[in-house]
Amino acid sequence: MDYNLFELFQKKMADVASNAVNNAVKERSCHETMEMYKNWAKDLDTHCMQLKYNAPKIMADVVEDLHLPKHTRILDVAAGSGLVGIELKKKGYTDIDALDGSQELLNIAKEKKIYNKYFVTLLGENRKSSIKNATYDVVVVCGGFAPGHLYTDSFPELIRIVKPDGYICWTMRDYSQYSERFQNDNFDKGVDQLCDAGLWKKAREPYTKSGYFDGTDAKIYCMQVI
Repeated sequence: MDYNLFELFQKKMADVASNAVNNAVKERSCHETMEMYKNWAKDLDTHCMQLKYNAPKIMADVVEDLHLPKHTRILDVAAGSGLVGIELKKKGYTDIDALDGSQELLNIAKEKKIYNKYFVTLLGENRKSSIKNATYDVVVVCGGFAPGHLYTDSFPELIRIVKPDGYICWTMRDYSQYSERFQNDNFDKGVDQLCDAGLWKKAREPYTKSGYFDGTDAKIYCMQVI
């Protein structure tokens, strides 16, 4: 293939991937989002690669920075097709479970043989999973906090399933420009309200890191359950 044609082809594929991602993060019900994933699941990994989706590696680095044992029990929430699980496995973590609302995405993750257990569960709006109280040392959420996906109303359930002194860490994009529920004064208020209630505390102040995907910065939070 001619080099210029190859570049045009690559750009076209990246545009398709970018449009698919932007369509995924729109304000809609979680059930509508899961219907969307039924059609998108088979292409998700390819689109992530085309957009240089580095967030799973960033998420695994956040866990590694906690300096916990490699047998630490981890739950990957909004695990999708298992991209974070792959990065955690590379770092030597062995006890990882997956939770997602999409059966189609978890089916893809199962083929990769990354996780020990799989939970098909929607969170938020007072929904509870079947997971027992204080089960995990660490919960990670990579890209799950987004319009049409997870919101701050899922925090209490995440806290419930984490052991005292355990961690809840997540990476996310900045959606404040086009989603009212993710404006900083709303999203961070949800974080701080649970700090004020004595349910968790900031293990470190939220910070940003470049290279989330396609030139987008990651916002990183790391909370410790009390």
